[in-house]
Amino acid sequence: MGKVGQVLWEGIALVLTMLFGYTSISKWYDWGGTQNAMYNQVFPDWMATLLLYGLPVLEMALAIMLLMPKTRELSLWISLFCL
Repeated sequence: MGKVGQVLWEGIALVLTMLFGYTSISKWYDWGGTQNAMYNQVFPDWMATLLLYGLPVLEMALAIMLLMPKTRELSLWISLFCL
């Protein structure tokens, strides 16, 4: 991979890090709003509870993994399925 390709992958990883970090922090910051939003979805309550607690943790873990070169490729693939 050339220098341009490497810079492109670094840029994509940085943008996704900011995206996942921001969404995770905003879910924790406005916990009541996030909880209301999750329980107003069409899926069952047990799934809303699972997503309510699991999604911010997954997003923050992905943001951290995207910062580390050893886990960057795996986290890019995982983030592809999360978007």
